[in-house]
Amino acid sequence: MKTLQLLVVTLILSATALAQGGVYTGITWSMGFPTANTGEYIDKTSFRGFGLTIAKYVQPDLSIGGSFSWNVFDELLRGQTETLENGAVTGTQVRYINSFPLLINARHFWGERRGEVHPFIGLNAGVYYIRQRLDIGVWSLENDNWHMGLAPEFGLYIPVDRGTYLTLRARWNYAFDAGSQLGGNPDNSHAYWTIDLGIGSVQGWF
Repeated sequence: MKTLQLLVVTLILSATALAQGGVYTGITWSMGFPTANTGEYIDKTSFRGFGLTIAKYVQPDLSIGGSFSWNVFDELLRGQTETLENGAVTGTQVRYINSFPLLINARHFWGERRGEVHPFIGLNAGVYYIRQRLDIGVWSLENDNWHMGLAPEFGLYIPVDRGTYLTLRARWNYAFDAGSQLGGNPDNSHAYWTIDLGIGSVQGWF
């Protein structure tokens, strides 16, 4: 976690350094929808997530920046059998996944004037710190791994005031295979969709 904390501090310091005009800064609340291996472990929609974004406009229709997010997935299962590396256990389970993406991104925008809706598409790349936990009976098992990952996205900036925009964004997060799962699946990649709603400030360019 010390590495994660260092990366978050670096992102915050970068945001301070960039805040000189031609910059977007924003926060988002996130809903998560697990798919693929993540959905096999937990298939319940998550309403616990948030994100921070800072980006610099290098052209009026192109920004380069970074983001930090945190999504929590959990599910209660009764009477389930879980296959582990050295056997299997049966009982009431509580499963958790905490995902912390730290990503750099590029976004392309449409729209030229303040007060317009600005659609965008983007691509994020970076690292995902993913912590997986299983509580069953009196036992608690967990592991954590760093994954390289990608996250294509699309969304809208919707004006609410001069320089202030609501953000509506859909992002598909994919963390490549790394380390091992708690269960018997040898593929420890993770994937999930997020629908993000937030607010941000745009200074310059628009």
